Amino acid sequence: MRDTIHEIRDTNQAPTGKGNSYTIYLGKSKNTMKMKIFWQKNCPHCPEAKNMGKQLEKEITVQYFDIDTVDGLAEASYYNIASTPSIVVLDNNENEIKIWRGKTPGIEEIKKEAVI
Repeated sequence: MRDTIHEIRDTNQAPTGKGNSYTIYLGKSKNTMKMKIFWQKNCPHCPEAKNMGKQLEKEITVQYFDIDTVDGLAEASYYNIASTPSIVVLDNNENEIKIWRGKTPGIEEIKKEAVI
């Protein structure tokens, strides 16, 4: 785990209109890895993928995308995803670590790839 970073801006602004900025470290945060789960309503295996995501939310940032929506389909297109469920693990710089298309891996497999 790494320190949580909070940025605080000074409300007393200088004549230039720019205030001071401070970075404060306030304890530990979640792993910086991210997982994206792509699902759709009529997918028989998607509830399993979403449930697995819920279990991992305490350890990693998890985002859910319904590919039946415009935003979900756009995000799926970016990762070349055409089937559900699909799962993408990204590092803290949004680089792909691993993609599972059309299947749900086990929690231990995800933890191994995401280094949780």
